[in-house]
Amino acid sequence: MTPRSCIIGYGVLHTLVMTGSVIVTSLQEPIWKAGYLFDFPWFIATLWDTYLAFLCFFLWVCFVQKSLLVKIIWAILIACLGNIAMGLFIVYRGVVLPENGTFGDFWSGVTRC
Repeated sequence: MTPRSCIIGYGVLHTLVMTGSVIVTSLQEPIWKAGYLFDFPWFIATLWDTYLAFLCFFLWVCFVQKSLLVKIIWAILIACLGNIAMGLFIVYRGVVLPENGTFGDFWSGVTRC
């Protein structure tokens, strides 16, 4: 397997697992009925942890993307969709990676174009 195919495969798996998790959870309890969770300190800590991780991921997005508009779009997607958007970005990075691209190229922003 090439690094490119591993990256794309992981991104697809990441996106599917998170999308499935959100769907199954939403069918059990819609998010608008989960407001009581804000009463639990560990829920708040988990939100901080999650959104700081989203910020770190977004900083990498800013590093590899050149267009300000694209950065803004990914910021909104990551803030709203979280790991689903992050999985999609990983797939995108794998798709634009050259056929002989390395994991280093993936992280550094090298593309076919």
